[in-house]
Amino acid sequence: MFKKITIGSKITALVLTVVLVTVVAISFTAYHLVYSKLQDQYLSRLEVVTHLKKDQLETFFSRQQADAHKLNQAFSSAQVMEMVSAYENSEDSAAAYNILAYEIQKTIDNNADIHHIYLLNAQGKILYSSDDNPNQQIGAYFIEPDGDILKQSLASVSFSHIYQKKDAYFTLMGMPLGDQNDILMTEIKAAPVFAMVSDTNGLGESGEILLSQVYKDKAIYLNPSRHIGQTILSKSVALNTAEQQATQQAALQTPGASIDEDYRGETVLASWDYIPTVHWGVISKIDINEIHANLKAMITKFLIAGAIVILIALFISIMFSRFLITPLLSLKETFKQMNHGILPESVSKHSDDEIGQMAEITDQLTKSLRRTAKFAHEIGEGAFDAAFEPLSEQDTLGNALISMRDSIQESERKDRERNWIVTGVAEIGDILRSHNNLDELGDAVVAYVSNKINAIQGAFYVVNDDDKYDTFIEMK
Repeated sequence: MFKKITIGSKITALVLTVVLVTVVAISFTAYHLVYSKLQDQYLSRLEVVTHLKKDQLETFFSRQQADAHKLNQAFSSAQVMEMVSAYENSEDSAAAYNILAYEIQKTIDNNADIHHIYLLNAQGKILYSSDDNPNQQIGAYFIEPDGDILKQSLASVSFSHIYQKKDAYFTLMGMPLGDQNDILMTEIKAAPVFAMVSDTNGLGESGEILLSQVYKDKAIYLNPSRHIGQTILSKSVALNTAEQQATQQAALQTPGASIDEDYRGETVLASWDYIPTVHWGVISKIDINEIHANLKAMITKFLIAGAIVILIALFISIMFSRFLITPLLSLKETFKQMNHGILPESVSKHSDDEIGQMAEITDQLTKSLRRTAKFAHEIGEGAFDAAFEPLSEQDTLGNALISMRDSIQESERKDRERNWIVTGVAEIGDILRSHNNLDELGDAVVAYVSNKINAIQGAFYVVNDDDKYDTFIEMK
């Protein structure tokens, strides 16, 4: 079937196939390069956002820690500690209370992010409270949101996870108070933290920033989600499992970036780090589907560009095939005429390429055949002396015609000789029969022979031996 397809169709199909394969290969390569580049760009953007939020949160909590340290230094003086001890033993402590209240209120006034400040002993009993909650007054035991903050605060500065109280969210910061086994506990508003991480500028439609923290044997979420709001605060992921690696690694203070599956089960591109001050993890992520959505637009552009290239290639291939086929068709018609014995006057040359050279050679061939045909015609008319030069020593037809001419010439020569002899014998016979006198016969024969051979003159010479003593030759 392929053999029956015209050469023009073959050229068009070949050009289209090459172009199509090239377009597909380039599109495939470009798609993967663009996808990789786009993913790298998003990953770089996520890393920048992660580090930015980490620095902002680190600055925020460092400020809270610095204010707490100032308050701690004020409470660490022996005078204040005596006031605390007197107040704890129900002694006259109005002065101590006033000093404590003044220092604490000044700290709260200077830092709008602090909600309440508590002074606790090692057992969690409240020594001082700025809270007006009846359950959190002096003498009551402090209510821990996670059950670990008191123990941790006796050793070093510690932060609790974020918890809800009424309609607001808070976190606790605890630290040892002076050289005593007492604790300075600060309740910090989470709203500024939420405001920082809720800023998703540069993260598209699905990107978000999450905070995580290790709590017992799991990693918990600390801030509302962009997608499910506060519901995420009740979600967690078990540590050392294959799920939600970004959340786990961030909580475990192991920075990184990779493709992961988030709390919704969606595949995301994530970057994570940790905040040393609070030992929280910060995760920036964006849905892979959103990245793919951007790629779909590029794929559409690739398809449109590919279609345009293919159409251009189709047009070029058709024009090229026509340009190539036109002289071939002209040669084809010439060969058809030659096949029917018709020799064209000339063969048109359309170009100087190989096809043009073929046309030139064909033109030379037709001229040679016409010259050969003319020579054969002249031979047929008896013009054996017609000039003819074969194309080469290997010119079969030309050499055959020359051989035929020579053979015909030789045959004609032999026929002429044979006819000359036969005619001469017959005419001599007629002369012999028509003369009885020897002298007249001799004259007639000499005249005939001289005329026959185109001689100028002729004569008979006879030996006269009438006298045996005087023998001579005489002309008759």
